[in-house]
Amino acid sequence: MHNFESVGKHGFTRPPETRPTVAEVDLQRLDEDIHLLVEDGLAEETEDGYRIDAATVADPSADVDIVKVLGDPNLRHTLTVEADAFSDSAAARIEAAGGEAVRTEQAADDAAE
Repeated sequence: MHNFESVGKHGFTRPPETRPTVAEVDLQRLDEDIHLLVEDGLAEETEDGYRIDAATVADPSADVDIVKVLGDPNLRHTLTVEADAFSDSAAARIEAAGGEAVRTEQAADDAAE
């Protein structure tokens, strides 16, 4: 038997209103749907491959602060993807396929602060 009372939970949790909202975009979806995205005007074909802003593919009805690209597929296309954040595996796969993972200016400014 312990003679101590429970002290409850420990640590700090941000209040919900201050947490940034994150929209996740799957890299495999970008790769598989690239031709449809070009037709819809959400991506553009370049001489090296395709260029896409992940914010245009994220859920347009959601008010998000950060757009993050996730995924670990083998890419069939050379993609230059612009987003606020990338998972390590997504950035590595994009660059391994000859593309480029470009962080937005907002993300670069936030990292500098």
